[in-house]
Amino acid sequence: MTLSLISQITAQGIVTISESELLDKGLSSNIDLRRLEYHVKSAQGELKTTSTMSLPDIGISYTAMSTNQPLSAFGTKLNQSRIGAADFDPDFLNSPDHIEDFFGKLEIQHSFYNPDLKYYKKAAAAKVDIAGLQLDRKKDQVVLEIKKSYLDLQLAYKSLDVLNAALQFAKENVRMAKDNADQGYLQRSDLLAAELRQRTIENQIIMAESSIADISDYLSVLVNDDPQTVYQPGDSLAMPTDLFSDFDLNENRSDFKALEKVSEAYASQMEAYKKSSLPRIIGFANYELHDDTPFAANGNGYMLGVGVHWNFLGKKKQQGKISQSKAEYEKAQLQLEQYLLNNKLDLARMKRVLEDSRKNLELSELSVEQSEEVLRIRTNRFNEGLEKTSDLLAAEADLAEKRMLYYKAIYQYNQARVYLEYLTKE
Repeated sequence: MTLSLISQITAQGIVTISESELLDKGLSSNIDLRRLEYHVKSAQGELKTTSTMSLPDIGISYTAMSTNQPLSAFGTKLNQSRIGAADFDPDFLNSPDHIEDFFGKLEIQHSFYNPDLKYYKKAAAAKVDIAGLQLDRKKDQVVLEIKKSYLDLQLAYKSLDVLNAALQFAKENVRMAKDNADQGYLQRSDLLAAELRQRTIENQIIMAESSIADISDYLSVLVNDDPQTVYQPGDSLAMPTDLFSDFDLNENRSDFKALEKVSEAYASQMEAYKKSSLPRIIGFANYELHDDTPFAANGNGYMLGVGVHWNFLGKKKQQGKISQSKAEYEKAQLQLEQYLLNNKLDLARMKRVLEDSRKNLELSELSVEQSEEVLRIRTNRFNEGLEKTSDLLAAEADLAEKRMLYYKAIYQYNQARVYLEYLTKE
């Protein structure tokens, strides 16, 4: 049954890969990162929209029309510079012939003073910064998840190695137990105990291989790869070269700065609402060309002007939005304060975990050495007929357990180290 599962995994395709290769694939292909990249582009588009709001509105049009309405007909001929004495004849004024007009128009309108636009631009610029900082922190999170999953994968393969070694020992015990039982030197209960130990390890191997497949599936999601791929770590689970470093929380971290920018955005938005009721100065101009034939310009004229627009009740109407922005600003301030505190607590906790893991690692290493010696002694005594099968099986099981605990101690140390690096990322 174990061999069947191994064959199934091999058929799916085992890919040996290093942590750095996974990180490169994840940072370039992760779907969440690609989605946030579009979020950044969306924020940049919004900023461009606010930037172009300060540009003048310029429009060009060309229109053809025909009319016999008295006022329009007279005005049209006036614009075409074709008014003569006969045009003031009352009969002609009251019942004019239809008049054609082909006219082009250039219009320009520009706001010289728009006090709230400055703050809308600042809010939009803050949103661009927020999106970029969120993308940066998401990259850190993807790196963290890949590193943690890679450690999971390393531990799973180490567990498989330990179990395979234990299985070989268990098979040898079964073989010797059968020989001794056939010669009458061993009770059948001892043989059954040896066979049970073998079956137990085989079941554990199946679970370990299933765990490898699950971890590989999750890694495939992180790096946007084929979900049928089964990964194998290119390097084995081991302690880092430097066992301890000082870890200090960096308050300039991208997610902290993003929350600060959120406060800035709400503050700018609040100021924009406040300034929206101030007077606005708007300049306008137009230039027209008129004629009774297309693309001619017998008549022309221009208009220039400056206006002031003041909405006296504007601030009153915006009061609800001002209050809302103020509340959001204060909430963002509190959120940043709480987030900083939680991260400081996480840092202190992970430092303790790192130190506990280091101490546990030293004890686990010593326990493995002691268990290896106990198994060696009991194996020699068993071969001399001085030790029970159950004692030998117990010693072998204890050694396998101690080796697993040793690798778990390395794993826990590395996990704590990886998370501390994430917390203290610059």
